[in-house]
This record gives sequence, structure tokens and C-alpha cells, in this order.
Amino acid sequence: MNGIKNIVLLGGSNSIIVDGLQKGLKQNNIKLSNLAVGSTTSIQNFYELKRLKNKDIINNADLIITESNQNEIGSFHNSREAIPFGIIFRNLNWFYKELYFLNKKVLVILFPLNEQAINNIHRKLCRQYGFNIIDLQSYYDNNQITIETMDNIHQFNFITRELGENIVKHIKDFKYPRKDKNLYNDNPQFDIVSAQDMIVVEGSLTIDTLKNSMYEERVCKIDETIKLKFPLKFKNYYPIAIHTWNGGIKNAHGVEGGLNYSSMALCNKDSLIVKESNFLNNVLEIHKSNFQIDENTTLYYNQKEETTEYFISAWSYHPNSNKLSYLNLIAVFVAKNDGNFYTQCPSLDELRNENIEIPNEYNFDWIIPPIKKYEEIIAEYCKMLRLVPINSQQVMTTNEKILGAKDRVKSHLAYKLGAAMIFNSKSILGYIRMLYVLSYIKEKHKQDLDLNSNLKLPKLEDCADYNESLKIKEQLSYQLGQALIKAYNNRWGGGAYQIFILGYL
Repeated sequence: MNGIKNIVLLGGSNSIIVDGLQKGLKQNNIKLSNLAVGSTTSIQNFYELKRLKNKDIINNADLIITESNQNEIGSFHNSREAIPFGIIFRNLNWFYKELYFLNKKVLVILFPLNEQAINNIHRKLCRQYGFNIIDLQSYYDNNQITIETMDNIHQFNFITRELGENIVKHIKDFKYPRKDKNLYNDNPQFDIVSAQDMIVVEGSLTIDTLKNSMYEERVCKIDETIKLKFPLKFKNYYPIAIHTWNGGIKNAHGVEGGLNYSSMALCNKDSLIVKESNFLNNVLEIHKSNFQIDENTTLYYNQKEETTEYFISAWSYHPNSNKLSYLNLIAVFVAKNDGNFYTQCPSLDELRNENIEIPNEYNFDWIIPPIKKYEEIIAEYCKMLRLVPINSQQVMTTNEKILGAKDRVKSHLAYKLGAAMIFNSKSILGYIRMLYVLSYIKEKHKQDLDLNSNLKLPKLEDCADYNESLKIKEQLSYQLGQALIKAYNNRWGGGAYQIFILGYL
């Protein structure tokens, strides 16, 4: 274990995509503790920082990486969720201040999504505390990059994977927070109230353990018969987030995770919060800033009250949505009624117009992969080969015969990969850039398949140009791509590209 470095990763879906950032960070000399959860803002990062179960992980960290700006921007601008800007400002200030007093190396990644006000909160706090920063949004702006993404938000895996590899290479170069004797922690006291610690007013709790490849949590199932109350010691605390995981439906993930939703209610003597959560593991901030826990505050499954706080990833509005008959509660994150609550929030325009310079020693944009070059390579490649994407196929007819078999075969991954290998094998530069082009094609093809999973097309053999499509399958480009796919899947795994390309062409 000598020489092993401990990295803690806090973030959203950018941090949990299997072949992306986390894969790049998983090097032989790295022990990665990935505490990220998709579709969550900095409140989830903050919550994980304060959980007792993570205490040793945090204390032993050589580097803490955090990313949340895309989710904050998305939730702020979503017409339904619309997180109040003041809540985002307050929670980020709390989180960054807690990070500072850990006296650990901290790296903040700003992924590209352009809301200058929210991005500037991150930048200001990085400058204030001396946190290392990789600002992909600024890099994109400065280089006028408009590269396609996997799904209009997430970068292609080969880009974030290389970014993770570069972070590991330069882990020794990251700086500790700047020393300032005048800084002190004026945050309020924070506590986590587990569902098991709450008082059962009505019904009987069922406690279960949910587990998948990333997470394991103890959950309390709350249905219409159960009502919980906070222990008296939390009187006058403010609930700031709720942790739920409404798992239990077989094969419900991705889109299904959003369509299956639950509804919970928090009620004190003066007001009511009705909040939605989806099927997946989530930590959701409370939008209402002046809700205080009193001696009779209750939490229960909501049957009929109108929602007051929506969640961007709970699609109750969808005609195919399904309201669950229960809520799986893990914990409530609370703040004591003392300390700084950051009630004086700058205006959006003020933050949008501020130009924030990061000191060179903390600015690590120089380890960003050459995305501008990748953009040029991908654009040139697509233009030269004129590949036919799945979602642009036109089903045509002539003499009542269906056409389209040739284009469909050219949209197969084998043809795309093989054509790219031949095209790029004609020069040394082509060899150098080939791995990035092949990675792009593979990920873009998967995206097209996902987007068009319900597309109904006739059988190839029913097409008038079927025999011509068979000839395309006999071409070197198709055969080469097929062989590469077979090598990747059956023999060499991730190293197939390098071995196969260098040995075959």
C-alpha cells in the first residue's frame, strides 16, 4: 500500500458514468472513494462530507474532487423545480467553508453549462479559499468549442476519462488551501437525523437494506399508515435536505427511475412542504428556507396534497408516470438555528457581470485534454465520410418497394469503425488521432441506439436494395470493423484498439 493516494469523488452523474471521469481516476496507485449521486446538487456533496459513515474516508483523503455546477444550473433553470437562487448560494457557501476547514487538497471541476452567475459562485469561493479548479466552461468559451455531447449535457467518456487520468498524473501538483488566520467557521451546526432515530407517531416502520453496485443504505419504508416526528432536541432546527431511495421495482432505472416517483410531506404548525422524489438514490435540498422544526413537526407519505417543491428528475407530469404507494426515507439533513445563513445574496446580474480571475497556482485548466483538437478531428472525419446516423435514416419507396438497406448497413457500428480506421491509416497524424475518433464513434453510436430504441424499421431482406447492402458487408471497411469489435469483446478488452490497429493496418 506504500505510495497509494486516496481520492474522494463528490459529484453528480458526471462522476458516476462508468467509462468516464471515475474510470480515468482508477489508476494502480489510487484508491478511489466515489461518493457521487446522479441528479444532485452540492447539497449531496455536503451531506456526504458530514455523514459519520464517511468520516475515515474524508480524513484519509489526499485529494477531494467536487463537481456540481451542471446540476445546480439545470435545477435552477428547470421551470418546475426552479431551486431558489438564494438556496444555491447559501448551500455552496456552507459546503465550501466546511471543505476549507478540513485542510485537504480540494479540486473543483466546472463542467460546461453556461449560467455565469452560478459558475461565478464556484469561482469566487475557489479564489477565496484557495481551491484548485478545472474550469471547462471557461475553456470552451475561450476556445469557441461547440463539440457535440452524449446527451446535450455530459461530455463524451473519452474526454472525461482522459481528464481523470491527467488529474492522477498531476496529483502532487495540486495546492493546499491558502492560509488565512482571519477566516473562521461561522457555519451553523449540522446534524443528520436518520429515519430510524425519528419518533413513530402512527403505524409501524419497516426497515430494509437497499444495495446495488455503488450504494448500500438502510431505508425506512413509509406508507399512508405511518407518520414520523422529529426528536425534541431538533426543535428550531431547519431541514435543509432529505435523503430518499425509493428502490424496489425490478429493472426500474434511467427513464423508469424518473417515471416512478413518490411524494412526502413535512408539516409544522405554520406551513406545509410537499416534495417529490424519484425512484433513484437522491439527496434533495429543501427550497423553503424559513421552515423550522417545532415540537409537533411531522414527516409522512403524501397522498393528495398539491406539490410545493418539484424535482427535475421526478416526472410526475408525464402521462406514463407512476406514483408509488410508499416513500423510502434514509435521513433528513438539518441545520441548527445559529451561525451564518447567508441571507444577503448578490443579484444574478451582479454575479453574471463579475470577471473572476483565478490565481495561476490554483488554475489547472492546463491539464484539460486538447478538446479543441478533438472537435476539429471529429468534424473533419464526419464531413469526409458522410456517415449516416441512425436517427436520420429516411425510409423511401420506389415501385412500392422499400429502400434503405444500404444506409442502414452503413449505420452499423462495424462499418463506422472500419471506415474510420482505413481513413485514418493513411497518415501518421491519422494514426495519432485514431483512438479518439474510434472512441467518439463508439459512444455516439450507443447514444443513437438509445435515442432510437423504439424506431420500427422493416427487415433488411424486405428492402429493394438488400442485395446491395450485402455487398457493403463484404467490403474491407465492414469486415475490419467487425474484427475490431470481436477483438474488443472477446480477447483484449480495453486494449483492443491499440493492439489491433497497430497489428492489422
